Amino acid sequence: MKKNLFFLLLLFNTTAESLPLLNNSPLLLPEVLVSGKSPACLTIEEFKQKQEELSKRIGAVEVINADSYKTGRYSTLKDALQWAPGVYVQPRFGQEESRISIRGSGIARGNCGGRGIQLLQDGMPINFTDGTFNMQSIEPLATRYMEVYRGANSLEYGSTNLGGAINFVSFSGHDAAPLSARFDYGSFNTFKGQVSSGLLLGRYDYYSSLSTGFTDGYRDHSNQSNMRFFSNIGDRISEHLETRLYVTYVQTRSQMPGGLTEAQMESNPKQANPINSANNWQKDYNFLRVAEKTTWLQEENRIEAQCYWNHVQFTHHAMVLFLQDVNDDVGFMLQWKNEKELFNHKNKCILGFNPSWGLTDEPVYFNNNGNAGEQIDHDWQVAENFNFFLQDQFYLTDKLSTVVGSAFSYALRQNRSLWNQPNNIDNSGLQTYGGASPQWGLLYDITPRSQLFGNISRSFSPPSFAELVNPRYEGIMPLKATTATTLESGTRGGFDRYRWDLAYYYSWIENEIFPYSVTTPTGPAILTTNAGETVHQGVELGFDVALLDALFCYPTTGGKNLDQQKNYDFPDNGSDRLYLKQVGLWNNFHFVNDSHYGNNSLPGIPLLYYRAELLYEHPSGFYAGPNVEWVPLGYHVDAAATLYTKPYAILGFKIGYRPKKGLSLYLEAVNLTNQTYAATTGIITNAQAPHADLAQFFPGDGASLYTGIEYTF
Repeated sequence: MKKNLFFLLLLFNTTAESLPLLNNSPLLLPEVLVSGKSPACLTIEEFKQKQEELSKRIGAVEVINADSYKTGRYSTLKDALQWAPGVYVQPRFGQEESRISIRGSGIARGNCGGRGIQLLQDGMPINFTDGTFNMQSIEPLATRYMEVYRGANSLEYGSTNLGGAINFVSFSGHDAAPLSARFDYGSFNTFKGQVSSGLLLGRYDYYSSLSTGFTDGYRDHSNQSNMRFFSNIGDRISEHLETRLYVTYVQTRSQMPGGLTEAQMESNPKQANPINSANNWQKDYNFLRVAEKTTWLQEENRIEAQCYWNHVQFTHHAMVLFLQDVNDDVGFMLQWKNEKELFNHKNKCILGFNPSWGLTDEPVYFNNNGNAGEQIDHDWQVAENFNFFLQDQFYLTDKLSTVVGSAFSYALRQNRSLWNQPNNIDNSGLQTYGGASPQWGLLYDITPRSQLFGNISRSFSPPSFAELVNPRYEGIMPLKATTATTLESGTRGGFDRYRWDLAYYYSWIENEIFPYSVTTPTGPAILTTNAGETVHQGVELGFDVALLDALFCYPTTGGKNLDQQKNYDFPDNGSDRLYLKQVGLWNNFHFVNDSHYGNNSLPGIPLLYYRAELLYEHPSGFYAGPNVEWVPLGYHVDAAATLYTKPYAILGFKIGYRPKKGLSLYLEAVNLTNQTYAATTGIITNAQAPHADLAQFFPGDGASLYTGIEYTF
């Protein structure tokens, strides 16, 4: 990691000294022309353009400006997504591993990784083809904005999951600074550094980011380090045609401190699970990605063709096992968008096809203190997905539109056991799945900035290999795909000093995948099987308000209406303000007359979650204020509802200065009261069962302090 840090500093110094472009005015002319006639980027849409587009979606969507989380600490994925309405994200331990869920997606995955959400980079999947994902592939510091599609509102990306999709959209040379550097340091010897550069050079543009970081972690045995390189190069072939090449390389190393019992957490939340330390549990993750996107745009038509190759080398020293996976995933997407009027009414049509194929080579060994011991298994896994989707949004009037669409999906999961040894359980088998995910909805524009929406949709999610392959079960598990019917209604928009995003949903879920105690040919075991009927019901809230404005700085009209300037154009209106930002979740998820668990709530996620921040913001870029995260009710860890977490509230504070260019600074304190709490948990069937593993609590970080500096040229 020291070599990475040295390389980062060397690159920053070398780049700064070797940029004659900064003093070469002819090459800079396209970026400083007052007329602003530089050609727009076709392959990566601008932030404001995407905001406007998603404001017309019939469903719960959000666009997150990356500047919103660069004002403070960035150590975990939670720091980037914590203000996205409807997204529940908590670090399991340290920086690299988080539990992320939208509408209860993937909550059965309590200990590592995730499923039930489509993660994308510039519209192309980061997930493995079987649907699982690892958060290590993402670098939000290299992201211009994030699109969050909750539920069935991500159809254009071919996502049919209950949780929806999150798309991390990169900078391009059109909107990135010629040179930027950021360095953060804080508690537990936590360091994060990034240098990036983006330029527009005639018909070409590029953006590159190199970041590195390390931490000793709040807990024992939680050291982590990472290095991430993101780059894209665009070629504007003609006025209507552009192509862009993406290259990504990620290398992370993460020790896994494991879960604690409640008593262990209360006595010493910094300790690691003794088994994890003794067997040197950790995850080593190497990710290489090469992708290409070509966009043709002319009048009402937009055609995009994308292809990608993801290569992952994944070493997981887990429990008594040492896994050494090699994954290769390839796929492409062809999409056509048309906005030509139909019967003299506005109309938007989308057609798309996105197949993908994945191969996994998985030898399995005994874990010998973090090294590969005796080999005990070897699997070869093949996953295939074929998704065809279409959607049409027709404007019945200027303010009222209706949408109808569907995705049609086919999935294959095949596991072949290559380890033909005496007494070995053969996990070979093949399952295929097919389903349709139709949707219909209405959108009404109350004002140009505010909408009401409602829709009904179906979701479809086949199981992953993590659920299908179990060493205690002969063959692969005979699991069904999880399907759901969801009703959704809501409103979003802004008026005067208020901005809101409110959605209510109710999902009838069939065959949700969940762990059960079952009897197998080799004896009792905990296996993932299909639950009967479950219900996911919830409210997703984002509500911001400027409580006070013009406290010390009075607005300038600039020829516009004073009220419009004051309410809509901060900080350009010259006024300061006291701004309250809030997100909240109500998660009512439960079984329905289950033979094992009755009508118990599903474990692993709180019923209520609230986060708020109150900032004084000055138009110069200065800001300061407190924040709070509150879980007012404990939630249970087991499906039998016998083991609970405790409520908690943690308090933070940050202060900083962030102008549009130049030097930025911040100082942020986290968990000021040093509250001991479970940030998240694993899940089990019954905590009262014999030999139940009660070490399911993952402590959140204690009191900590972080500071950072950034310079943008």
